[in-house]
Amino acid sequence: MRLLYQKGYNHIMNYKQIAQETLNIEADTLIQSAKNIQNEFDKIFKEADLILAPVSPTVAPKFGAYKSSLQMYLSDIFTVVANLIKSPAISVPTFVDKYPVGIQIMGKLKDDYKVLNFAYK
Repeated sequence: MRLLYQKGYNHIMNYKQIAQETLNIEADTLIQSAKNIQNEFDKIFKEADLILAPVSPTVAPKFGAYKSSLQMYLSDIFTVVANLIKSPAISVPTFVDKYPVGIQIMGKLKDDYKVLNFAYK
């Protein structure tokens, strides 16, 4: 148990360092922002069981289209929200005008079954 706690602590400290050095943002500000996002999604989930959202702002790129790892990271930026709000989520492939597109299905906390069941159908 101590090892898991230490790993979690190390991750938090790494994020804090990245936030302060790279983004010039205090970690407490990032944590508060995540809580605000969580509150907004809690309001949405009071009216909906699931949220369907794109995985990426664009269709799938051609092989080798990304010139940097940052471009590749930003291509699935919409999936970050599910992690921030601790939402069970799954991405499923579909097609739009013959181009592959990922659709993300997000559910309420502890509604994993609904998410998986919807994705299966």
